[in-house]
Amino acid sequence: MCGFLNVNNSSDFLDLELFMDLVNICMKLSIITRARNSQLSIEVNGSISMQIDITDLDTFLT
Repeated sequence: MCGFLNVNNSSDFLDLELFMDLVNICMKLSIITRARNSQLSIEVNGSISMQIDITDLDTFLT
């Protein structure tokens, strides 16, 4: 079973480069990523393994 990580805002996730590396790895591994209602969810086998609030990560969204 996957672990779960919830980050309330980008100030809690201090290393944006690490965040982007994580997203890139997930995309290369064909893990489903979804952005909805300012939440980035990463799912493995239909279960949410990571959910991150991206309301103020403007550079990620543009």
